[in-house]
Amino acid sequence: MNYEQIKTFVGLSDCSQGYSLKELLHAEKRLNRLLPISLRKYYQCFGKDALLTNAFHKLVNPLEISFQNGYIVFYEENQGVWVAGFQVEKLPAEDTSVWLTYDHGQSWEKFCDKLSEFLISMSFFRYWRGGIM
Repeated sequence: MNYEQIKTFVGLSDCSQGYSLKELLHAEKRLNRLLPISLRKYYQCFGKDALLTNAFHKLVNPLEISFQNGYIVFYEENQGVWVAGFQVEKLPAEDTSVWLTYDHGQSWEKFCDKLSEFLISMSFFRYWRGGIM
């Protein structure tokens, strides 16, 4: 769950582009669940960086995360074709698997074994789609 690759790629020297611990605790209280550590760290480091979180596909604001049929949705495709989430029953977790739904949460397909790998991949993709490359 080391996001040094992202920092190096986008030229950040620190993790000052994210949500505060207070904001994340508020989100967790609203959900009545602890976020996976990998997601919490990503939100703290990059959560408010528009190129990494909102260029093309979108990382959901932690205060707007929602539940869909036993999953917590944290990521949205830019046209609403799919959303990504993780299983509520697997929480608390350090680095849980990522699942996708194409039908508003009626069925889910496992996409990635590690949330951190999903976030790293999507960061590179979003940064590229944001026109920086």
